[in-house]
Amino acid sequence: MKYSILFCIALFLTACTDSRKNTTLEIDNSELEVLKSNIEKLKIEKDSLQQLLAKKQDIDDQWFGQMESRGFKKLGIDNPKEYIITELKESPSLISLDGTLGGTMYFTNVQVLGTKWVVASYEDGHIMGRSIFSYKINPETLEIQFNELDSTTEY
Repeated sequence: MKYSILFCIALFLTACTDSRKNTTLEIDNSELEVLKSNIEKLKIEKDSLQQLLAKKQDIDDQWFGQMESRGFKKLGIDNPKEYIITELKESPSLISLDGTLGGTMYFTNVQVLGTKWVVASYEDGHIMGRSIFSYKINPETLEIQFNELDSTTEY
């Protein structure tokens, strides 16, 4: 009789455990479906953002494309737009605005406009500004000389 009761209790506990597992699996399956749905939404969003980025790149290339790159490539500069941007970013002394509250001015966004001009934004974490620079490259040393044409400040 003891064994019968123990067997019944064991069977009951096993049955309860199995039903809990089924409930857990159902919850996990519904959570899984929600996660799959979220993944699909994120993939769609990623694709649309990549398309927007490609369009932006096309717009940027209107100002500095293959035609403008030819002269630089003859000088041995393979990626002239990046070369110009890097040279400007490495020259924060060109920024006519002084940093405030202990901040140091640095270039944040640079857009090359053809073979003569660059528009650059800068900030120090407290104030911001934007300038347009003309530039010339020394074909012998490959150094770029920038000259600020105009600027504006935003507080």
